[in-house]
Amino acid sequence: MKPKLTIKAKDLWLILSEDETSDAKLATKVKKLDIKQICVDFSMSEHNLGGDDVVRIVGEALYAIEQGYEIANWYGPRGLVLIIGFRKGELKIVE
Repeated sequence: MKPKLTIKAKDLWLILSEDETSDAKLATKVKKLDIKQICVDFSMSEHNLGGDDVVRIVGEALYAIEQGYEIANWYGPRGLVLIIGFRKGELKIVE
């Protein structure tokens, strides 16, 4: 099954973080998908994640899996972090 949308991880991060430099047409397509944002942040740049953050992220990821989401993660330059849940067949994330 071909995914509804193939997108670069960094572009997806820009859209979900509501960065002003994101592509408006692509953002519209992304917003039509069923995506559960677990962590879209700079969490790994200057501050390491604390224990509470890790517990929250794991809890949200497990809940998303129970709800039928696939989990994807990406760690980009300058500490960018993307952890999301998405419905199977809707999304393909590439580097």
